[in-house]
Amino acid sequence: MAGEPHLWLARPIGGGGNVFIASNYRYGSTFNNQLETHHGVEFANPTGVPVVAVAPGTVYYAGSDAERQFGPQTNFYGNLVVLQLAQTLNGRPVFALYGHLDQVQATTGQVVNGGEVLGTVGATGVAYGAHLHFEVRVDNGESYWSTRNPELWLAPGAGRAALAVRVTNERGQHLPGTRIIFTCSDGAPRVLDTYWDPGVTPDEAYGENAAMTDVPAGYCKFEAPFQGETLTAEATLSPDTINFVWLRP
Repeated sequence: MAGEPHLWLARPIGGGGNVFIASNYRYGSTFNNQLETHHGVEFANPTGVPVVAVAPGTVYYAGSDAERQFGPQTNFYGNLVVLQLAQTLNGRPVFALYGHLDQVQATTGQVVNGGEVLGTVGATGVAYGAHLHFEVRVDNGESYWSTRNPELWLAPGAGRAALAVRVTNERGQHLPGTRIIFTCSDGAPRVLDTYWDPGVTPDEAYGENAAMTDVPAGYCKFEAPFQGETLTAEATLSPDTINFVWLRP
């Protein structure tokens, strides 16, 4: 695929908290059609767990979204921090958004190092229980429509792989809300849904409509339903990079 993998980001959770992405509400999914299409990922943690800078950068905004809109409406993220990364994507600005914070412990304009505490996990704004809502945005830190899938930006765990998947029909058109089932070297079946909403922006380098990080490296077999049949693909995933798989008739 065109472009270099951009696995620049460390995990946004510090203090020994849970650093794994919740599997039931991934980017582009709908929590089994119960919620709106997700523009980020979740890290389930109790209130008060520290959230940290995923990379060096400058705090673009820190505070409440009661009067300044960052989502589909005001009071959506509650207390939030938006970090503009020092590194750019071919000259384009990249932002990390931390939503639903209990406490904000950074200030707008503050220059931070990777790992520096920005606030704590909470449940402010439109949130169902305490967790960190985390987004990556390209070009515009205030636009809800500038998000990209964080699973293609967060560095996978040691020896693990990141996975970008494209599922299309014979004309190359993305198939929304399609369930992919795949099994890798550890033998555990994994489930991944393609993006439900075509308005969710894929990565320009991969054109994916599903992604997952922390996948075991090595051989994997993929299956997805299509018009009464099953699309299949096989791949050997390399660790510490983004691997691309395309399922099509």
